[in-house]
Amino acid sequence: MHGITRIVRADDGSVASLVSSLRDITEQVATERALADSERHYRMLADNATDVVIHTGSDGLIDWVSPSVRQILGRRPSELIGSRVIAFMHPADVGRTMQMIHELLALGQTGGRTEARFDTAHGRWRWMSMVGRGLFDADGALVGGIDTLRDIQSEHDAREELRRLATRDPLTGLANRRQLVARLAVVLGHQPHHGARTGVLFVDVDHLKQLNDEHGHHVGDDVLVELAHRVSAVVGPDDVVARFGGDEFVVLMPALDRLDDGARIATAVHDALAAPVRVGDDLVEVSVSIGLALAAPTDTPEMLLRRADTALYRAKTGGRGRTEADGA
Repeated sequence: MHGITRIVRADDGSVASLVSSLRDITEQVATERALADSERHYRMLADNATDVVIHTGSDGLIDWVSPSVRQILGRRPSELIGSRVIAFMHPADVGRTMQMIHELLALGQTGGRTEARFDTAHGRWRWMSMVGRGLFDADGALVGGIDTLRDIQSEHDAREELRRLATRDPLTGLANRRQLVARLAVVLGHQPHHGARTGVLFVDVDHLKQLNDEHGHHVGDDVLVELAHRVSAVVGPDDVVARFGGDEFVVLMPALDRLDDGARIATAVHDALAAPVRVGDDLVEVSVSIGLALAAPTDTPEMLLRRADTALYRAKTGGRGRTEADGA
């Protein structure tokens, strides 16, 4: 109860009586306590949240940041207050984020999600998922916004690794068969400049099975890795070296002026493997057989690779350690 006591005085100024009034404030006290408990509860959530919550005013400037920003981005909340969210975003991600916001507002939507890199206090960029929501008054005017940032760096790294594995050979790090065929399709779809032609070298390691049987598969793997390094070192900057599978490699040469240019690169590959490959304390002699083919105007990737493979077969049956060219 809440009580008020009032003194009533007589004409001579003496106290005539005391008047007290009582008012039931049980509900008010309960409401105030509930409000205080609620404030403590939300403060606890803000202090211990794993997401970063950012409040912006109608001017787009940050006026409150949850303490979790220190744990996620290594920054004090005061470092962000007074700035715009995009001030801490990677420049390459700003345009895409702003475009999304404009499109959402044009469609009358109040929120959306994007992914962007944010600058940390340690000078590194960290991928975050950002969910933004506009705050509007009763008249529909934008009065601010709430942005929630969630750390997705590990998820982003995992996705990038999956993408890499989908296009890269895990042993040599070269493009794999899938990536090679895709790249070859793009090259064949665009006519090389100045009448040049696309060429491929189909490279096969001679006697790799025998090497594996005598020294073990780990030695064979080391040889393949060294071969990948040596071949990559002698081809042109626009050429693509790929591991096609097993002991087979393909060199894609996007623009050759004539067949002799492809033969010259094939000779460079042979020369690069002239020196033995050191594996542990052993030196292993390695040679390759190569099939060379130039693309015809109507060739698909499969057709061009098949002709190079046919030329490779002739090289292997003709004595190995040599190059044969397709006659087309």
